[in-house]
Amino acid sequence: MGVMVITVGARTTRSMKPVPDLVRELTASVTAELRQSLEQRDRPWLVDEVIRLTLAGATLADILRIERDAQLARSEAAYLAETAPDREARAERVRASRPDERWLHLQVERFGALDRARFEADGTLRGAPPKGGALITSAQRSDAGNLLLRDAKDLLYALLFGGPALGVNLPRVERELLAVTIPRAKRYVMDFMMAVSELEVRGSWRDPKGSANDERADNIVMEVEYGEVASEAVGPGIAACLRVINDLEVNEVILYSRMTNIESSSL
Repeated sequence: MGVMVITVGARTTRSMKPVPDLVRELTASVTAELRQSLEQRDRPWLVDEVIRLTLAGATLADILRIERDAQLARSEAAYLAETAPDREARAERVRASRPDERWLHLQVERFGALDRARFEADGTLRGAPPKGGALITSAQRSDAGNLLLRDAKDLLYALLFGGPALGVNLPRVERELLAVTIPRAKRYVMDFMMAVSELEVRGSWRDPKGSANDERADNIVMEVEYGEVASEAVGPGIAACLRVINDLEVNEVILYSRMTNIESSSL
């Protein structure tokens, strides 16, 4: 296999295939034989083999990481299924509200009057875990709280990604960069964020009150460019939305965000 004989007049030349070509041919042949063999096996045996090979040589830390990732995947799938109707209708809700600067100022004023203490006092939050703990679920918010969270996400979506096609009348005059640091296990609740760069980072933070300390926490930094208006109203709007989203769902002691001006950009 792999040898070609060429006869030219009275001379014979052997042309050998390059080694990479031979490797590809052998790999394809072995893959086909392996697939045929596995297709004849029963499903439980295949599952056991996948588990055995996945955990072969794994440390306790590796096993715990695999279990953590599996739990996170299940939580994310359940969350995305529950919130699918809201996400699908988000663009239409934004388009119907026709956001402009006047509307933006009203929303910032509305959200600015709200905080965690007020949410707990008026029943917007019911039995929510302490800050720094687990995500707040829809069952731990009143109907009004769920609508408020939806409004905050809609507004943030419009401020970051909205343009004329979405009915957003905010003349953008300069580019800004938003960076939000969020625990990796909570990242999926920001599913409405589009065109985002994500960086995995480890963070350490100590609560002065002695609770919810983080040591080498597994975080994600989400970075996204957006357009600012001449009055610089978009930045405060983004900050107001993030505060409400944190108080009603993300539930961090501090949801760290930073907005910086971009001198030049390819966007």
